[in-house]
Amino acid sequence: MSKTTLKYLTNILFFAVILYLIVQRVPGILEAHKRQGELAPPAEVTSLEGERLTIPLQKKHVLVFWATWCGPCGVELARINRLVKNGALAPDSVLAISIGEAKATVEAHMKEHGYLFRAALDPGGRAGREYQVAGTPTILLVREDGIVEWMTVGVSPTLELRLHRFFN
Repeated sequence: MSKTTLKYLTNILFFAVILYLIVQRVPGILEAHKRQGELAPPAEVTSLEGERLTIPLQKKHVLVFWATWCGPCGVELARINRLVKNGALAPDSVLAISIGEAKATVEAHMKEHGYLFRAALDPGGRAGREYQVAGTPTILLVREDGIVEWMTVGVSPTLELRLHRFFN
């Protein structure tokens, strides 16, 4: 096989993989877009300190549905944590909800990564189902009145811009 043919096949494979990934994300993107402007459903989660929390919170906030094993979640949580560390976001305006994981696992992960925001547990996935979480991370910006301003699934190139706009 010639170098030209190999390069051509490599390019085709690369674009096929990119196209596949885009097609896989389209249903989640469309569903997230439909949720924007709707009232966030009430659900209960438990903070790592054992406090029962009702979401949506009664203030502007970010909800992140995530898992410790999720690579894209780590990317987004690190970006959010950087904004908290820099003072652009208040730590209590972020609630990271781990779906289906043990408290000890989430606590260890939060400590290991030095996250400065609150985390909560959704062990049975009930809150995740209420919010129609189809994948992690699922991030929602929720207004004080409980309306979903913005929702996305996966890594979002516009996350930091949207967070700055939402909170300022």
